[in-house]
Amino acid sequence: MSATFRKIFIERLPPAYFAMVMATGIVAVACHVTGWELFAGPLLYLNVGLYAFLWILTVVRVFTSPGNMLADLKDLTRGPGYFTIVAATCVLGTELIVLRQAYGPGLALLALGGTLWLIIIYAVFMSFTALDRDMSLDKNITGIWLVAVVSTQSVAILTALMSETFASAQLTALFTAVGFFLVGLFLYMIIITLISYRLFFFAVDPATLSPSYWINMGAVAISTLAGATILESAPEVELFQTLRPFLVGCVLFSWSVATWWIPLLVLMGVWKHLLRRVPLRYTPEYWGLVFPLGMYTVCTFHLKNIIGFDLPERIADGFVYFALIAWSMTFYGFVRSILGSLVDDEE
Repeated sequence: MSATFRKIFIERLPPAYFAMVMATGIVAVACHVTGWELFAGPLLYLNVGLYAFLWILTVVRVFTSPGNMLADLKDLTRGPGYFTIVAATCVLGTELIVLRQAYGPGLALLALGGTLWLIIIYAVFMSFTALDRDMSLDKNITGIWLVAVVSTQSVAILTALMSETFASAQLTALFTAVGFFLVGLFLYMIIITLISYRLFFFAVDPATLSPSYWINMGAVAISTLAGATILESAPEVELFQTLRPFLVGCVLFSWSVATWWIPLLVLMGVWKHLLRRVPLRYTPEYWGLVFPLGMYTVCTFHLKNIIGFDLPERIADGFVYFALIAWSMTFYGFVRSILGSLVDDEE
């Protein structure tokens, strides 16, 4: 193993690198629901490999750089990245069910994702609570914090998809999915308030305006999909008939907020790269831009089943192009970063 590769991809491996699996998985699902099967299948197989690859690096890092991992957990800008492990696990499970009806692996990934969520969400937030120092809001909160929402909603989606296989426990599974869905909305309300306050009331340096702010949109896009999946999976029983108007309102609210964010995020990118001329260079944070684009495509496609007409499907059919282009460019940057680390080591 080259020294440069070890330094970049093990010792300093960003906890949020599992966002690559999240992005690849949801883009594959987006291709599937919009009819691009030519891409959906290969992306699924690639994603299984990427997930295994990142777990290998993570396990190696546990044994070779435990101090760095603990430091990341206490870092307010890197610690929330651990939520991507949960989200990646559940997105992969969702991908396997949607594309291959692989409920066995889906159940295993749900068990793993749920367990990781329970550990990570309290480990991260408790580590921040126990920090014996004051942290300034303008320097320590970014869109990466919203992966806490994404991970929670990813568990809700996979639980709802698996519920029909649980027979007599179906209602319990769907009730659990609703709980995760509502907790995800609760977390979004808290965190997006802090992020918005930071963006609108503190000076913003274009060079530090990271792509992770696209998760402002992605977190409510996945909330839309979570609510829609629960509604599509719910049986005709009194509990869910009572909840249905409320859940439909939450879904429409989430989709509307996600849609509102898109023009502002595009304008922020124009301001950063075109007006302030900050160079466009690959960083792992760009997977935090790809994932929301794919998720918006999928959630918009499913919205048609909730509102009963086809406009959302036409929007999804157009939006999938942006998701595919963004994924291709980011994956190209990822491959170049690996090759570049190997070349640097040889020199």
